Amino acid sequence: MNLSRLNLETPQGALSLVGDIRLNPPYTLDLRTVWHWRLDHRTRILGQGLLQGPLQRLNISQQLTAPFPATLDAEVDVLRQTGKLKLSWRNARWPLAGVTVDAQSAAGQLHAEGSLSGYRLHIETALQTSQLDIPRLETEIDGNSKGLKVDHLTASLLDGTFKAHGAVTWKPTLNWQFIINAQNLDPGVLRTDWPGKLAVDGHLTGDNRRMQFALTRLEGRLRGLPISTQMQGAIVFADRQLTLTRAHLAALGARIDLNGWATPHKGNLQFTLDAPKLQAFSTQAGGSLHASGHISGPWQWPRVNARLDGKNLRLRALSIAHLSASIEPGRSDTLKTRLDIRDLHRAGIDLKQVIFSADGQPARMQLTLSAVASAGRLDARLSGGIKPGSARWDGRLLQFDLQPRKGSGWRLRAPAALRLTRHEIDISPTCLEPDGNPSAHLCLNLKFAPSGINLHSDWQQLPLAMLDPWLPAAVRISGNLSGHADLKGPLNALKGQLSASAPDGHLELTRSTGTRRYALVLSRLALDLHAQQLALMLNAGLPDGGKLDVRLDTGLSPQAPLNGRIGLNLPKLTFLDGLIPDTQAIEGTLQGNIQLAGTRASPLIDTQVTLNKGALILARAGIRLQDIQATLLGKGTQPLQVAVQARSGPGQIEARGEISEWYTPHPEIRLNVKGHQFEAVHLPQISAQISPTLTIEANPKRIQVRGRIDVPKADIVIKRVAPGAVDVSPDTQIVGVTASTKSHGPTFDAAIELALGQAIKLDAFGLAGQLTGDLLLTQRSGTPTVADGSLRIVNGTYSAYGLNLALSKGVLNFAGPVDNPGLDVVAQRQTGNVTAQLTVTGTLKSPRSQVSATPPMSESEALSWLITGHGLAGASKSDAALLLKALASMHMGNSEAGGGVLGSIKARTGLSDIGVQGGDSWQQSSLLLGKYLTPDLYVRYAAGLFDHSNTLALNYRLSQHFSVEAKSGSAQGIDLLYQIVFGPR
Repeated sequence: MNLSRLNLETPQGALSLVGDIRLNPPYTLDLRTVWHWRLDHRTRILGQGLLQGPLQRLNISQQLTAPFPATLDAEVDVLRQTGKLKLSWRNARWPLAGVTVDAQSAAGQLHAEGSLSGYRLHIETALQTSQLDIPRLETEIDGNSKGLKVDHLTASLLDGTFKAHGAVTWKPTLNWQFIINAQNLDPGVLRTDWPGKLAVDGHLTGDNRRMQFALTRLEGRLRGLPISTQMQGAIVFADRQLTLTRAHLAALGARIDLNGWATPHKGNLQFTLDAPKLQAFSTQAGGSLHASGHISGPWQWPRVNARLDGKNLRLRALSIAHLSASIEPGRSDTLKTRLDIRDLHRAGIDLKQVIFSADGQPARMQLTLSAVASAGRLDARLSGGIKPGSARWDGRLLQFDLQPRKGSGWRLRAPAALRLTRHEIDISPTCLEPDGNPSAHLCLNLKFAPSGINLHSDWQQLPLAMLDPWLPAAVRISGNLSGHADLKGPLNALKGQLSASAPDGHLELTRSTGTRRYALVLSRLALDLHAQQLALMLNAGLPDGGKLDVRLDTGLSPQAPLNGRIGLNLPKLTFLDGLIPDTQAIEGTLQGNIQLAGTRASPLIDTQVTLNKGALILARAGIRLQDIQATLLGKGTQPLQVAVQARSGPGQIEARGEISEWYTPHPEIRLNVKGHQFEAVHLPQISAQISPTLTIEANPKRIQVRGRIDVPKADIVIKRVAPGAVDVSPDTQIVGVTASTKSHGPTFDAAIELALGQAIKLDAFGLAGQLTGDLLLTQRSGTPTVADGSLRIVNGTYSAYGLNLALSKGVLNFAGPVDNPGLDVVAQRQTGNVTAQLTVTGTLKSPRSQVSATPPMSESEALSWLITGHGLAGASKSDAALLLKALASMHMGNSEAGGGVLGSIKARTGLSDIGVQGGDSWQQSSLLLGKYLTPDLYVRYAAGLFDHSNTLALNYRLSQHFSVEAKSGSAQGIDLLYQIVFGPR
């Protein structure tokens, strides 16, 4: 029979056949096929191919063209229902259509041979999902009508190997068993912060009633720490019950043990948790956590006996010094819960202690809360519960006491009823009143439901002094605030009003000259919401006759029109003296006018703010800024134009630039700063004039400064350091001082060229001369300031020990941190035909000194010529004292770095201290040798240099402040010493 075309069509697809069919044995076919099949409205499978040969050996060849390319080649004995086939594919995916791809296979093959009564499958492929990549997957399966056997399944997984084998039977009953093994699994493939190498052994067995599982081994290393896990249990399908007879996990230093059973409705579980180092699990966490307990009964109200303890807990910005929690069962199916938190800190919230407790059962529960902070204390108590069969919580607020650190406390006037459901909130009239003032109150009444809201609040004579804890210590506010607020209606059509005033408000500033009061009057604050429209009016009286007037009309929609005005007038700024730190004698007038237009989403803001006749004293710099003029001008969405100028000393400075996107959370600031002979500092120790040329660019993430600062004139005069001032050793640790936390503000990036002029005078610690040179100063956030360049001392002299040395060379070379320049200094003294000189090299922190002379002589002889003006042969007793002091100055300073004569001796002998000590006269000078025998026991020996005196002293530290010292020499004695080491706390 010849088929020119045979079409078979169904709603799901169609088949077209073309070719010949022999109707007599062996019934040979020679057909070409074209077909398609629709799985759903998005997915259609397209293919074509050949059917050729007799029915006892029919060759089937089909090519799939959509949704991905695939080829099927098979040889089938139709009469005996046996055969073999090969299916290969490329770029297979699941789901078969759509944008989202859950899994895909780049290539693969399936080989099958046999019949339904006995067949063998071989599969080779690769799989890739959004979370997991399996570059190789291979399996061998033998099956029949009763079940199948997986001879082996091998997969390359997580840079390791996964293997499994087992069997499944479904006749006469369902049974299965599988054994799994994995080696060298690396979880870091999925999470880069969880690298490791794991080995796994386990098995699964089950039937149609239950499944048993056992994880006999999971061990290796995870994040560099050992891990070991064992677990076994069962799942009962009918009851959906999970049973764990043994579950133990030890990983990253933590241990978890879990035993018991659970269903969706009830359970009986015991658990323990010991995690001494939470930072091993995440760099954002820290501290230790320990927990243990027993949970049994229905999940709606289980019987719980558990305890939790944590120390030095940290999670991102949250830190808790100590946490303890407990749940204990009580009588009549009740529970007692207690939570105690000490020293909680998070994003500006600092709580010294928080205690929460809950006692009772769901229908009747007592809740208490106590919180203590530096700003005050809060105590609250509630009672209530959920009745059986109800989804509503009914209760009463019995106590609400708020006691601020400053000002009067607030208490609940009378118990208030509360009602809460999943979608509704009902708070009966609740009023707070301050201690000692029954006429003052703050009241709230609220009903909230999906259908709408009804809120009413009123307050009378609220003392503005409640704001004092958040103000500077020298600032206080007095007066009372009264008003009311209403909000009601459907959520999409709310109506509301707010009105408030404080006619007797005052601002009190305490200065060294006394306390002054300034009027701070809130004449009117009115807010009205109606028909999605919002209107705001504010009128306030400010100190010294100032005024603030605000008017705003807009809607709730982002596209609502915006119309308003802000007017500010401050005729005098003297009241700011106590508000801005380190400033005095503030003068000037400030006026502002801001017009609002456009829409809420795209506002148009016209800005004009001016500061005239401004002046102030910067106390720390010792300068007075005067003739300060500043303006801010803006039009619509254009950048704000900034102009500031001021005078100090003989010069002036000005800054001009713009602020773009200033009305958004991401403003950009660009300023050009120029000045000429501007007096930047005027103190007894230092005064300087600068001529800057700087460019400043800033945004919330970064501040960048570039440019040059010329210093045409400066005087540096430091005769001596403050009495008792000492340098602190770099390795010193101050008890009670914690390391500064990393700043989360904008990063800082500065590169400034500093040029010293010809009028920089230096007179410090006996060193005098003219300082000149150029430096490139670079500073970036988190790194010390770096300098590149050199400074020179011209016409320099050095005065010490009653003599005056001339500096033939004085250079400071900078090529790194600014506080440790390289030294190249030569000081000399000319006496007759002898020139003695002191050469200082190395760095400021590790200097090296050498004494020499012309004509050549020993170092000690040269030192005598340098200090006394003659050799050792002519030295007097007073000269010897000078030499001792010079020796201590030039060499003991080097001992920290291991240099100098005494430093060398100290390094070789292992002594803790070597020094030269003077007395009331040069004859009492002595050599000191000291050694710590233990951290608390110190031995000191003093030998007279010009007499035969010897003293031995022992010092034993009893505690942080007390020590005992015994001396033996020309006189004996014992002392009890009390010592305080001063430092920041």
